[in-house]
Amino acid sequence: MTYEYAAYFKLLLLCGYQEELQQYINQALLEQDPISDIILSLSFAGNDKNIILSVLNEYLLQAKNTDIDYNQTVFDLVMSFLQKKYHDDSLSIESITQLMYHLALYTERYGEEPWLTMHCMDDLLGEANAGCIDKEDFLLKFEAFINNKTLLCSYSPVFPKENLFKRFLKKIRRKMIPGQILWHQECSKKGCNKMTRYLSNRLFDFDYHDAKLSFKHYENHTLCVTAKHLNIHKGIKENPYTFDMEIASAEVSFQNVQIESFELLPLYELDDSGNWSLKKMPPPRQGQQAEELLIAALKKGISINCIDVCSKNQRTFLELTASEGFVAVFSFDDVLICWDEYCQKAWYESSMMRL
Repeated sequence: MTYEYAAYFKLLLLCGYQEELQQYINQALLEQDPISDIILSLSFAGNDKNIILSVLNEYLLQAKNTDIDYNQTVFDLVMSFLQKKYHDDSLSIESITQLMYHLALYTERYGEEPWLTMHCMDDLLGEANAGCIDKEDFLLKFEAFINNKTLLCSYSPVFPKENLFKRFLKKIRRKMIPGQILWHQECSKKGCNKMTRYLSNRLFDFDYHDAKLSFKHYENHTLCVTAKHLNIHKGIKENPYTFDMEIASAEVSFQNVQIESFELLPLYELDDSGNWSLKKMPPPRQGQQAEELLIAALKKGISINCIDVCSKNQRTFLELTASEGFVAVFSFDDVLICWDEYCQKAWYESSMMRL
């Protein structure tokens, strides 16, 4: 595995895509003789994303940044992945541009081409949807970029069709349909929007490992929790620092929530003969029972081990694994994360690599 492929797979993992790496590992196990150390380490990691990221980070630390061709080889790999997702209709243009934003963000090269164009596509789509720039012109530029890698710097500047103040107001509201606006107003009544910073539907901008969640309220299908030890990534405008930062206190609101399942993790117990055996666990709970169990756990307070996020039928599904020994799955339409202050660097910033 080259360093460029390792960097590419790391970007995909950070955005929630693991299948491509698993296919690469399986093919390498069949073809390589002898099998390289990096492939062996990745194969032993199984499906644990944290361990896989740790292995990739350690491998990439062996190379200098100048030894990794981000602006051509890694970029070409990412673009091939995006082209496939776009042309097989597995992702909408909205989802593609959001994914572009995060891929460029995680390279930490989003201020320079070719990653700058990728980073800007989501904002430009929002401008087009709000009527600030011509929609057809944007779509032509998007198609040229995703098909031919034509960068925005190849064009003449595009001037907004409205004055700056109107453009600013539309940009604030462009991603809110009427139902979402009412929901944000309801969150404001509960106190969330009284905080000075917030992000909507941007779960990938945060690191959740060891974050502590506590129940606040569950009303009108909206679940609100408070969060301690939640970390926000560097490189986004809401974080002015040059490193990931821990948020002093945050509130997270999920709109139109449906609790899908609640399952206790398997436990081992010591029998009378001194042997360890798997303890018989109750079956997974669904529906109302799952909802009651998750709410009860949140009222006691839980610590996040990891989360997995995916989209299906225009809803977001979140699988939460808690250190208290359970896995809960719930779906929702929108999520709003609000906070005021940062308290310190993220705990992993003092380590040589982030797991």
